[in-house]
Amino acid sequence: MSRPTTTASRISSSSLKSTATLVDFSKYEGLGNDFILIDDRERETPSLTPEQSEKLCNRNFGIGGDGVIFALKPPSAEYDFTMRIYNSDGSEPEMCGNGIRCFAQFLKDLGADGR
Repeated sequence: MSRPTTTASRISSSSLKSTATLVDFSKYEGLGNDFILIDDRERETPSLTPEQSEKLCNRNFGIGGDGVIFALKPPSAEYDFTMRIYNSDGSEPEMCGNGIRCFAQFLKDLGADGR
């Protein structure tokens, strides 16, 4: 079962780029993998770059995680949302099984499951 380990926290990304920005995030764990989840459903693109995500995933100097998952604005009215995933090394996978488990629980906790 995916479960939140930290919810509605904020981090200043001033160390990630030249201007300070607050990013609301939640952190979920699923079967031993942990992910930083960000609600960007009002945006078409992630609020963080792959490089910034890599720094956040650093377990010594960042939040720590196996990846960052963004809930994004849907591409059309046919969909409720879309998503992007950045791995801890900044690469972008097509899919991540444990990440999807966490993403589904995150959306449910946000009330985005339509129930």
